[in-house]
This record gives sequence, structure tokens and C-alpha cells, in this order.
Amino acid sequence: MNSTINQGAAHGPHSFFSKEATIAKPGFSRWMVPPAALAVHL
Repeated sequence: MNSTINQGAAHGPHSFFSKEATIAKPGFSRWMVPPAALAVHL
């Protein structure tokens, strides 16, 4: 039963919380985040 669980999902080099996944790419404008959040919620 435990063999069906993917043990390495959170520990790989391309995991969701890895540094490469959390750093913004060049050209990302953080100034667009608050207006986008307001647009979604209003």
C-alpha cells in the first residue's frame, strides 16, 4: 500500500517550495500584484 505514495515529490530539485520555484523570473512586476488582487475580489 505504501508503494503507491510518491516519496520524492517534496524533495526534488524542482519541488513547489524550492528556491528556483519561488524566485520571480526577470520581468515580473510586483507592483501589479495589489491591483490584480483588488480586481479579482471586487
